[in-house]
This record gives sequence, structure tokens and C-alpha cells, in this order.
Amino acid sequence: MVRFLAIALLVVGCAKGSVDDEGTDRIGTDGGRRDLGGDPDRDLGGGGRDMFVETCDDDSYPEECSAAEDLGDVMIGAEPLVITGVLPQLSDEDWFAVRFPPNAMGAGGGNISIELAGDETTVMTLEGPTCGPRTACGEGTAGAITSYSFVDDADMSVEFPYSTRDTPWPEAIFVRIHRSGGPVTCTEYSLTIRR
Repeated sequence: MVRFLAIALLVVGCAKGSVDDEGTDRIGTDGGRRDLGGDPDRDLGGGGRDMFVETCDDDSYPEECSAAEDLGDVMIGAEPLVITGVLPQLSDEDWFAVRFPPNAMGAGGGNISIELAGDETTVMTLEGPTCGPRTACGEGTAGAITSYSFVDDADMSVEFPYSTRDTPWPEAIFVRIHRSGGPVTCTEYSLTIRR
């Protein structure tokens, strides 16, 4: 009788999908959240626990610099480029390539601005022009940032106006959107590029 009850309890437990045959948590879905199989009634220092984490579909942007999404040329005075995406995993990254062609007078023209908005862990890293060495970002920062600008401070009163600029014009930039840590959320990020 005891053996029969033990088998019946085991079958009922497996039907709920909480534990697989090897005793590890089974993953199922419930309204866009992953069920990690925890027991919300079990007290771990007060009040039980929620074992669900948010899940969402990844966007289609490339996850490697060599395959970066080509955003094309951004000209002076053009409408801003606005790209939205999501980073549903901690290791996810989205890559974009953008070019700022020189104007007719030489290497420059206009002020570049790249702004990233998202949750507190979403950041960007800039590289260029060939997926290799990073560009100088703002005050010399090349790591995880949320904004970048390049002010074209060429001296237009001289014959060679762009020879006076200390930093070369960033003609091509690769933008890597990634996370600086967790937790992972389905919050969309927005990347805005202006010139």
C-alpha cells in the first residue's frame, strides 16, 4: 500500500511539471515568463519567492561586428535615425555600422550625436572604422557609455579648416549595444543617431 501511494504521488508530482526525472528544475512558459519550478510557498527568509523571470523574443540584429547592420550614410541636417531593439539575454549584443561622409570641403561637417536610451544595464561601445580599434568617445572614454558626440570644431576661416582639429573626423563607426550586467528585462532600447 505504501509503495502504491509513493508511486501515485510521484506520478502526480511529474504531471505538474515541477521536477524532471533527474531532479532538476523543468522550464515551462506561463504568460511570457519562464517557470523555474520553484515553490512560492517555501519560505527562504520571509514570504516565499517568485520563480518566474520575464522572457521575450530577440530582435534580428546581428550579434557580431563583422555582420553589423548597415545603417548607411548620415548626412548633415538629415532626419535622425532611430533604431529600437531588445537584449533578452545577458550575453546578447546588437551591432550597427554607420557612416558620416565628409562634406565637399574636406573631412568633416556637422556635429555627430549618438544617444542610447533603455534600462539601467543597457550600454553601448563604439569601435571603428574596421571593427577593430575603438574610437575616442567623448572625453576619451571608449567603454560602456550611453551617449557620444563629436563637435566639428574646424576653423572655417583658414585655407585648410580641418587641419586644426585635434581628433580625426569619425567617418565610420561601429556601435555595439550590450548589457553591463543584470537583471535581464524585455525593456526595449532606443538608439538615436543625428548629424
